Amino acid sequence: KGKVAEAMEKWKKAVEVDANFYSAYFNMANAWKNERDTQKALENYVLTIKTNANMADAYFEIGSIFARQKHAAQATAMLNKAVTLQPDGEFVAEAKKQLSTLEGLMGKDDGSEGEVKMNIVAPGPAPDKSDSEEKTDN
Repeated sequence: KGKVAEAMEKWKKAVEVDANFYSAYFNMANAWKNERDTQKALENYVLTIKTNANMADAYFEIGSIFARQKHAAQATAMLNKAVTLQPDGEFVAEAKKQLSTLEGLMGKDDGSEGEVKMNIVAPGPAPDKSDSEEKTDN
């Protein structure tokens, strides 16, 4: 109702009284999201999950933030967790839409079975100190 600062103070007091009051963290996260402070929203969604690991809505919100930031692997993990926890949740249609978009970002449209393709390059050997000293002397 436009009283974000007042509501935030009440939610902060609520978690001071009960640090496991996940609903207060979730409400603060939503308020920060509405204020367009993604970092504070994300921090409070994480606190929501820390106090209630089964809060599907928080996983969905984190996944949505990651999707907007083009962090495809993290977004996919969070959105899938949300759908797994609450397959009939109000957010499921949107989560599945985002997951479909993310599949394209991760190169899944080639018929692979949900695998993320990665090239891993091992670091080269550490430079030999005596070699580098010789090069600088020449």
